[in-house]
Amino acid sequence: MVSSRLRQLDALRGIAALIVVFNHYAQVVPEAVSHAIDHTGLLSAEVWTSPWFWLRYTPLRLFVDGEAAVDVFFVLSGFVLALPLSLDRQPEFWPFVVKRLCRIYLPFAIVIGCVALAWMIVPTGPAPAASEWLNGLRPRPGAYSLLQHLLMTGSDMSLNPAMWTLVHEVRMAAVMPLIFLMIRKLGPVHTVALCLVISLLFSFGMTDSISGAWQATLHFIWMFAVGSALAFGRGSLIARHRGPLATASLWALAIALLVVPFNRVWADFLIGWGAVLVIVLCLSHNRAASLLSLPLPLWLGRVSYSLYLIHLPILIIAVTGGLALGALPVLLVLTLAMAEACFRAIEAPSHALGVMLSRTMLSRGDRPDHKAAA
Repeated sequence: MVSSRLRQLDALRGIAALIVVFNHYAQVVPEAVSHAIDHTGLLSAEVWTSPWFWLRYTPLRLFVDGEAAVDVFFVLSGFVLALPLSLDRQPEFWPFVVKRLCRIYLPFAIVIGCVALAWMIVPTGPAPAASEWLNGLRPRPGAYSLLQHLLMTGSDMSLNPAMWTLVHEVRMAAVMPLIFLMIRKLGPVHTVALCLVISLLFSFGMTDSISGAWQATLHFIWMFAVGSALAFGRGSLIARHRGPLATASLWALAIALLVVPFNRVWADFLIGWGAVLVIVLCLSHNRAASLLSLPLPLWLGRVSYSLYLIHLPILIIAVTGGLALGALPVLLVLTLAMAEACFRAIEAPSHALGVMLSRTMLSRGDRPDHKAAA
């Protein structure tokens, strides 16, 4: 029997979270600098010596490709949530939802409260040395609604713009048990096909802007469904042997899909399959899995959610509070340390609370059966 927890996938999530951080740090650099180099002037030496050319037009873009990293998050979420299904344990709806809300929502709510307090205390202002993107993320005092943030309506995400992915994660907590049931009744292939059709239909009329709308949630539903299907068939995926040439070819295809020029609506249907391929390749006992099982990637996986929650508010507050861009590496180190602290003080206790509550609900649900048996 295959272990129900695959450490390399935790590590993969950690690396994806770090890529999102790198993406946001790279965007702090003024657009006049980061977009000054264009691929049309390939005969110029300046093009080849600029890091921005390599990060925009070569596979090295993976290191700052936040969009691809988010698609990895969504597929991984479907995989992890479907593990009980793959072990023939159909989760009860409300215990499942409560556990998921404690895992995702409770740390978010605590962090968003701390962020709101920080904006009230720390004096900030426009940062002339930073990008328009960064300055545009600075919320105006009194122009945001803390209640809308806590309700995760998706209409106001100014305190932490990265929360848009969490809006979809929380909504999917209510939808995933239905996907589990579909996999049991229809099978993984038919479930993925149906969810893919749903995603395609709801993608028409979408804009490229990041959105917390329900339409966007349904746009992403196929990624969660594919992740669940992978969990269902993970035993055969892990056992399957691939030769070096086949493995190298699949990695090349995965990278090619992940670095597809970004478009929020239609490119996701290519980038998402790249994320699926990466996860499939990391499932096998190969060199990639061995590298992901090293201590540093495993630590990143452990603190990945905390890192995702705190990094962007810290970055915005620090830079608009007067931090010089040259100090960003120091800020990154401090943010990683704060992610560890956040994991210990907030995330781990919230997760433990969710496990306790779900077990309590399950035991109460079983009590009448025990009495009847007696």
